[in-house]
Amino acid sequence: MNLTSKKGFVLANVIATIGAVLISVGVAWMVARNWHQIPNVIKIFILVFATFVSFISGVLLRQHER
Repeated sequence: MNLTSKKGFVLANVIATIGAVLISVGVAWMVARNWHQIPNVIKIFILVFATFVSFISGVLLRQHER
């Protein structure tokens, strides 16, 4: 792999990461703006799901690190 294609690959990863972060922030913002209208059961599901995803992400990242 030459230097030019490696730079393009890195740039694509950076752009994809920024896009994913912006989409996540948009979804979080939408949920936060409408939090008072969301039923309690769904609020609990959102919080449990977010906790579960955070835990699984940490486990997978730790395994990938080894």
